[in-house]
Amino acid sequence: MEPERFFSLLERSQPAGSAILCFDENYRITFISAGARTICFDLWGLRLKESDYLPTQLRCFGLASKSAKSSRDGESPEPLILRGNAETSVKVRLVHDPDKIHHCLIFEREAFISDPKQLNLPELSSRETEIAFWIYQKKTNWEIGKILSISVRTVDKHVENIFRKLGVNDRQSLAKNLTESQDLTLSNSRNHQSGPQKGMITG
Repeated sequence: MEPERFFSLLERSQPAGSAILCFDENYRITFISAGARTICFDLWGLRLKESDYLPTQLRCFGLASKSAKSSRDGESPEPLILRGNAETSVKVRLVHDPDKIHHCLIFEREAFISDPKQLNLPELSSRETEIAFWIYQKKTNWEIGKILSISVRTVDKHVENIFRKLGVNDRQSLAKNLTESQDLTLSNSRNHQSGPQKGMITG
């Protein structure tokens, strides 16, 4: 597949707000979108352009992902999560074209939850919200019990209630639910603070 066609198809298939960076077998950049330039500058202070080499962290991720078994659709199974500013993290996924000639990194900004108080979960009690936060931080029930000085059995019961109230079946789904919820909260907050922009037609 021609590079330009592949890049175009890839851009159209990604969620709004995604940024794309493509590289060759030597880890030199062959295509970089404006959004990817901005993210790379925010993370590493680098003004990247085509023909530059990938930053070391991305090169290591690309090498590890290409070595690992890829999923059927050509996407690496485990994304890289990079800490951005105080409010966001950046999720990086690696995808390949069908011939595995072009390798592309897809960047997506996500809300970063660093405190239980950031969570807006009226369905949950304060204790359940704390536990949901620690699940988001990838803590086991045993670790959560130690952090909150409660028994594992109590944590188990709270986790069961959290899953039921939020309509999720596992920890991964809960973390995704919390991230999406926080993304919406941040988006609404920014829209409210900025108000209508000059020249914008409002309903």
